[in-house]
Amino acid sequence: MSEPGKANQGNRSLGPACPHCLAPAEIRTSRAISRTVREYYHHCTDPECGHTFVSHWSVVRTLSPSNAPHPAVHLPISPRRAPIRRQPAPANDNAARPTNDNPPSVFA
Repeated sequence: MSEPGKANQGNRSLGPACPHCLAPAEIRTSRAISRTVREYYHHCTDPECGHTFVSHWSVVRTLSPSNAPHPAVHLPISPRRAPIRRQPAPANDNAARPTNDNPPSVFA
């Protein structure tokens, strides 16, 4: 990544789809806003559309800490997901059944 404020006009590549016609959009140029944010300038590849637009790419959190952290970069560490514990569904034959130990007497 180039230093913040410097533009990159190297080889062009495809970026996100055009929000209007959904054709691939070409990245024309980009510039670093900060160490964690980059601004991209796009041009739609559909000549009938021709939309040009700007998008931002940003680093939002850390999954695994850097072995060479930069003192100016402060990113939250992503909480680890606890494994999902799935309880086996009870079989229908395990349902509790009422007992009829003392059925009502017809002659009582």
